[in-house]
Amino acid sequence: MSFNIGDLVVFNTHPYTETYFNIKIVGYSEYTPPIMIVNKVNDKSPKGLFVECIYYDSKGGKYLIKNLKGQDLKILDYPNNLEKLVGDEKLGFFERKKMLFEIDILQQMLELDKEFTDSGICELMKDEYFHKKVALKSIDIELHKHKINRENINGELIETNHLEFLPPVMSIIDFRFINEKNKFCKVTNTPLIELKCKWYNSQSKTYSEDFFKAEILYEINQHLEADDVFNYYLDQLESNSYNIVTLDKEMKLEESNITVKYTLVQIQEILFKHYFYQAFVVNLIDSKKESRLIKEKATEISEKELWGAKFPNFKEPYGRSILEYKFDINQYYYILYSDKLDRLTKRIIYVRNYFIVIVNHQGLLNSLGLKKLTPKNLKIRKALKQSNTFYVVDGKKSIGLSRSEDYKDVIFVDRSILSNKNVNVFIETNCLLKNGKIRHFRLDSIFSVTKIENGCNLFEKGIVEEINND
Repeated sequence: MSFNIGDLVVFNTHPYTETYFNIKIVGYSEYTPPIMIVNKVNDKSPKGLFVECIYYDSKGGKYLIKNLKGQDLKILDYPNNLEKLVGDEKLGFFERKKMLFEIDILQQMLELDKEFTDSGICELMKDEYFHKKVALKSIDIELHKHKINRENINGELIETNHLEFLPPVMSIIDFRFINEKNKFCKVTNTPLIELKCKWYNSQSKTYSEDFFKAEILYEINQHLEADDVFNYYLDQLESNSYNIVTLDKEMKLEESNITVKYTLVQIQEILFKHYFYQAFVVNLIDSKKESRLIKEKATEISEKELWGAKFPNFKEPYGRSILEYKFDINQYYYILYSDKLDRLTKRIIYVRNYFIVIVNHQGLLNSLGLKKLTPKNLKIRKALKQSNTFYVVDGKKSIGLSRSEDYKDVIFVDRSILSNKNVNVFIETNCLLKNGKIRHFRLDSIFSVTKIENGCNLFEKGIVEEINND
């Protein structure tokens, strides 16, 4: 096994594998060794290859350097082969790595056409590196190392972060040549320097300073200044608008060719997690609160653009009864629903069909006033006796009923059938709360409903249509 300066390694007793870091630590987590960075590869000796490793001791408030035998170490496939990572945190590592940058001083000098002299190095460091934020390359994996403990009160398992070896964020304040006689590598011409960094030491309650090789550090930059991203999110805290964001995992609607790729979120708070900002949001699909990395402006949609016809709405004729509300097929709605256990849940649904189920045929026929044996009444009576289920074609004064989903052989009856006690009214939907599975909802169990305007474009394409004010 070969090692390079800057490689992330762990002692072979560490639970992480080369490509899987989403392992929860149970038991005595303090026995878990740190994630280390290769600081120096020593020449091979008769006793074997020894590697100098560095890590940060959070409790002691200091960096520690240890010489360990290469055979006792495992190299982590981070960040060189992120595509090989497995587990739920894979996407998170991908996104956060976009804020962590290798420090390549040689490349910078070539790109900026700096002279390979003392003055050239000094100019580069002052212009490009001083006061930049940096940290050990282990920062992201250590930050997302989790442990599980059992709560004494009720015996539940509680998951928390294990931050025993989380390195601090530092600022570059100076540099020095490692060897005053040999300031540049004879092979690559790379400047042989160390960066002097300052950080707040939480143990000593003051500021500490030390020198580090550039190869073991990441520069941290969330790029919030570009396009005024951070202020955009701050403004969202005072707004009732929503943002369209990409789903971590696309949702295929059951028995359809439709794929939901986007969701709507509303920003609640701004969080800072050690070295990056997050937005704490409510996801409209599952009503859960979650944190999302702040990385760019999202597509904003106002309440006026988002919401359509509502129930209850006592200003409108349809707003007094859910049975008067008109559901459009192949459209998205936001509902408040009470299930069989009287649990209220908010759901986004895609309406597939609108149908009634007759629970008492004779009672229905008697209540519809079809006693006169006219051709129309006979046709209705005959049709209603042929099935328990009829699909609804909604109208203003009357509705059409058909035994088939393609609405063949439609009969028209008064809208009052929807409120008849001998009938239950349902909508067939794809429920986004249930990952797009088909679900049926009784209308009399829906407490509120709001149409999502242009929902197909929102959830399937991530597009906001402009309101026509003409």
